[in-house]
Amino acid sequence: MPSLDFTASSPEDLRACARHFSVEGNFLAGRQFRSFVEFPRTTQGGAFDDLLPVVSDGGYLVSSVDRDVGMISANKGGTSHDGRGSVLNVNIRKSSPSGVQVDLVYSAPGGVLPLTEDVQKEFCRLLEAVKEHPEKITPVNTTQEGAVAMRRPSVLEPTASQRKRIREAVGKKTGIEAIDREIKEAAPLITQIIELHGCWYFLPGENNQASYPLRAFEAPGVSTWAQGSVSRPMALAHHAKNSCVPVNRIVGWAAPARGELNFEVVYMSDSSGEVRRIQYNMIKTAGTAWLLQDVLPR
Repeated sequence: MPSLDFTASSPEDLRACARHFSVEGNFLAGRQFRSFVEFPRTTQGGAFDDLLPVVSDGGYLVSSVDRDVGMISANKGGTSHDGRGSVLNVNIRKSSPSGVQVDLVYSAPGGVLPLTEDVQKEFCRLLEAVKEHPEKITPVNTTQEGAVAMRRPSVLEPTASQRKRIREAVGKKTGIEAIDREIKEAAPLITQIIELHGCWYFLPGENNQASYPLRAFEAPGVSTWAQGSVSRPMALAHHAKNSCVPVNRIVGWAAPARGELNFEVVYMSDSSGEVRRIQYNMIKTAGTAWLLQDVLPR
């Protein structure tokens, strides 16, 4: 069956939850449903407190939560013949000094066919539960290069050209069918991990471990904080700290076993020419979700 990559919202539905709704994958390999909405006057904690009870009361079994990083992971009905279940991941991250972006990913295993219309309706129900929670912006004292007088989020936004470069690097085929198949399935998560890691920096006076953006994608029982913080691309000594570190290329793709994927990302600063190489190891969980197993500086 062909893979899908399309916007599934009806033309007359102008809500952000519907406009940003998309589907990837196919019936045999499994499908991933996605949507996101930005909330310009909402705190991360406020959005988390709005969403957690709505998820819990919606027939989901919540498996893990982390309010500090804005992550909720839950399971729901729809189990495949080999016991893999459907997984909902909620990621709440800072998108502006006073707002957040809420990303929803619902992964259905191969052989399970939820109705696209039903998933979109459910996503809108969840996202519309988020209310305004204004946060006063306070000045911070810092001499960090490129920092501004107002408090900023810990993750910047990549430019359109940087996003395009990441998509092209992830989508480049290796020529090895088994590896390319794994890459295609994990591509949405790989893209998100690379975007976040290349745009994450330490803000003086902030709890940087709590702001670590990759924690929401870690496999159960795994912590990549130590290596991920050491190898963060924006730690380059001379890179301008008001912009993300772009991806130059991705090399070393390997699939040691089915459900495992390793690769090395080469980040190169446009402003200084410095290079940072980071290896990411991923595994496929008992459900259909790919998760982060390790982050290693090279």
